[in-house]
Amino acid sequence: MGIKPTPGCSDIGPEFDRLKADRAIYLDAKLVAFVEKAHSSLQSRGRFKQRDCYKRSLLHYAAMGNCTNLLLYLLQSKPDVDSRDQWGRTALSWAAQYGSLAVANILLEQGANLNASDYEGGTPLTWLIHAGNPEMVDIAATEAYLRERGAKEVKLRGIKWAWMNVITGAAGKHCGERDKKQASLFEHNEYADMYFISKNPSLAWRSRAVDMAKGLSDVWEQDKTTH
Repeated sequence: MGIKPTPGCSDIGPEFDRLKADRAIYLDAKLVAFVEKAHSSLQSRGRFKQRDCYKRSLLHYAAMGNCTNLLLYLLQSKPDVDSRDQWGRTALSWAAQYGSLAVANILLEQGANLNASDYEGGTPLTWLIHAGNPEMVDIAATEAYLRERGAKEVKLRGIKWAWMNVITGAAGKHCGERDKKQASLFEHNEYADMYFISKNPSLAWRSRAVDMAKGLSDVWEQDKTTH
């Protein structure tokens, strides 16, 4: 379908409300403040070029919330659709993880790199498969859409696979019967640690995350030999 950018930003209010209701945002006061500041700036000045504490731009947020009106408004200023955050992730990577089908379609029409790799080697499809929430309405449709267009899944192994689970909190949330060993690593305080690691990327927390990732990696490798 053709891109028809909206002429103004008066219709993006509900999308900002949806963003603030996202669990990954409303649990972090800094992210809530960022979203509110961005909304206010767009309303008063019509522009906002700042990034959050993880170097994510509003493009990334539009992708997370499947905010098509916001995305179309931002695209009028011709931003870099493959702009990266501190993890090397593009807006399409976040759209894939969140099952934001409409946004993914728009980004690809605007020339986004379908298989852009982040700093750990993960592609948008990799994030959808390993960290996407299966309860999201369009997650399966988004996967099918990306695959039809040639999206590639990187087969993450060992520490990289474990690290993805640590920073997303995926382990223990979407595990099946044969993944109970992995899930057991993140019960109680371990799971709490995962959340704070993702929100506090300091050197100390990174060290803790690496230890957790290595533990999960060892369990995964051991489990693989018994199945």
